[in-house]
Amino acid sequence: MRIIFVKFREISQKYPIVRGMASYSIIWPIGNFLQQKITGKEEFNYMEAVRFSLYGGLYVAPTLYCWLKCASRFWPKADLKSAITKALIEQVTYGPAAMCSFFFGMSLLELKPVSECIDEVKIKFWPTYKVNFLIMGFNQYCLLQDIGSLNSVTLKLNNTLEDYSLFSTEVYVKAPILLRMLHSTITAEVFQKGLIKYLATYQFKSTTPDDLWSTMQSALDESNVPHKDYKIKGVMDTWMNQDRYPIVNVKKNYETGEVTISQICFQRFNETVTNKWWIPVTFATQSNPNFSNTVPRHWLRPDQNISFTINSNDWIIVNLQQTGYYRVNYDIRNWYKISNYLHSGKYKNIHVFNRAQIINDAFFFIMEENKEISGYLFINIISYLSQETDYMAWYPLFRIITRFKKTLLLPGLENIKYLLVSIINNHYQFDIVELTVISQFSHFKTVFNNVLFHFYTSILRIFSFSFLPQINCISIKVPLELLLQKIGYEENPHDDDLTIVTRVDVLKFACIFGHVNCKTMAAIKLSKYLENPRIYKIPQWQKFVYCSGLMTANKATWDKMLKLYLKKTYKTEKYQKKLLKSLSCAENPDIIINYLNITAFNTSLFHDKEHSLAFMYIIENHARNDLILDYVLNNFEIIKPKSLTTNVMITLILSNIYSDEQIDKVNFI
Repeated sequence: MRIIFVKFREISQKYPIVRGMASYSIIWPIGNFLQQKITGKEEFNYMEAVRFSLYGGLYVAPTLYCWLKCASRFWPKADLKSAITKALIEQVTYGPAAMCSFFFGMSLLELKPVSECIDEVKIKFWPTYKVNFLIMGFNQYCLLQDIGSLNSVTLKLNNTLEDYSLFSTEVYVKAPILLRMLHSTITAEVFQKGLIKYLATYQFKSTTPDDLWSTMQSALDESNVPHKDYKIKGVMDTWMNQDRYPIVNVKKNYETGEVTISQICFQRFNETVTNKWWIPVTFATQSNPNFSNTVPRHWLRPDQNISFTINSNDWIIVNLQQTGYYRVNYDIRNWYKISNYLHSGKYKNIHVFNRAQIINDAFFFIMEENKEISGYLFINIISYLSQETDYMAWYPLFRIITRFKKTLLLPGLENIKYLLVSIINNHYQFDIVELTVISQFSHFKTVFNNVLFHFYTSILRIFSFSFLPQINCISIKVPLELLLQKIGYEENPHDDDLTIVTRVDVLKFACIFGHVNCKTMAAIKLSKYLENPRIYKIPQWQKFVYCSGLMTANKATWDKMLKLYLKKTYKTEKYQKKLLKSLSCAENPDIIINYLNITAFNTSLFHDKEHSLAFMYIIENHARNDLILDYVLNNFEIIKPKSLTTNVMITLILSNIYSDEQIDKVNFI
């Protein structure tokens, strides 16, 4: 055995690729076993692990070795700039190739016909690549953060290394977004030629952004892509050397069909910012819904607006596939034309990235108090999601719900919560009286501080329909329920990554807003898990099941969860807190009051830190329940954790109640 080991070490030192192949033939099946365990499979699929071993050792290791050798030759320096360049190039070259190879190779190892292997690549590559590249998510995230607190991408001479925003995640995310914009502007072919020329010319030299722009310009000049109206350096300097981003305003004359496009810099708080950009303008219209050509049809220069004519009856959508780093605001009539088209059977004619951008931008302009865009318009737009199954289109709405989850659950917003639950449950009709009630919450001004009240009034603005007295009723379609009907409540072995992610998010938000079927599904999963945690696993991405499953649970199920927690067999502190927090999710007041007593009087079961955490979770979830609040206030000194002072307790309670009556109760402590 020792001789074999010595021989292997000698060979691996002489041929490092052999060491990599041996390592990957072990690492890949181990990773597969971990994946099977995390996803909750009852029995390990050993043949699947063998396929991973063969693929990892015989294909991944050699190809990755070759890629790393090539990358080290092109970028020999071990600095931050080289690392970022390598990562970006890998994302658009080696990454996609490796992904296609994986889908094809693993299917081939399952002894599938070559035609099926090719179909597997066609079906799974693009959805998976979209998730991995996170094009839209990065774009929206960066737009949300780039409000003046970030530096420009290019380092300015007067900056110091003490300026931490120079190294923020947002700045490093923004750089590849801008390169993607250039990639779409000059076409993939020209971008690739320019990149190859750049790497060949400067592989052993220090460079500046101007060197990259110069080689890209050279490649563009040799192509037949129209570019007489701009120079790459002039365009990219406006994006790389300035912070913030532009808002592109699109106004249309509906008599002549003339469209006028202008730009302003996004700014807040009465700022005066005069930044201007060279903006690539791409657009599609109802008569010509071609979203594939991202080469700019016009350039919006810093010093002038642009105008052109389209069919006067058409909608227009600007910024195809969200390739440009900017938001788009239309005149109100065009917004409605887009919304109506989304509700038609032709909504997929609009690229999914643009469907997502429409939701994201509409919500943004409502939050910025754009008086032209109403809450009714926003509801009308998102209700089209009842026929949507693409995760990318749902992504903005999921983020919106996440951002305002607590606000939407305020007791004063029961009408709004009821609206959302009704949307989930597939049917509801609102008459004008009910819609008017939604906007009548002025007494809350004395409760919210200024920041929270800003969010609160924004939510009211979204759901305020009182400006439409001519409408007798509004039918709200239910996107979440219909989507669940299409993709199913349970996982399917043939699901792609996007379907899995979509299902998890939809179920999570449906449970938050009280969707009955979601709670039932979660309760069943949790019940099986509590019966035998070793056999019935709850995957990491379904952690919402712990809480949602206990919402409708009886005391017997709750006791099982308590017993599981008290076993103290959890592997991590994070899992421990997850179980502890889930115990506070039960909606039955008797169970929660019993929980308060258990944590207060059984000090051998719950030490002081656990008692404090449990109490905070209970208050966060149930302080608005009068029965539980009254019990807490009447037994204040008895159930109060020792580590929490009276002031902290009162602050905690006040932070989670919002009615005048409940606040008055706290005043008597």
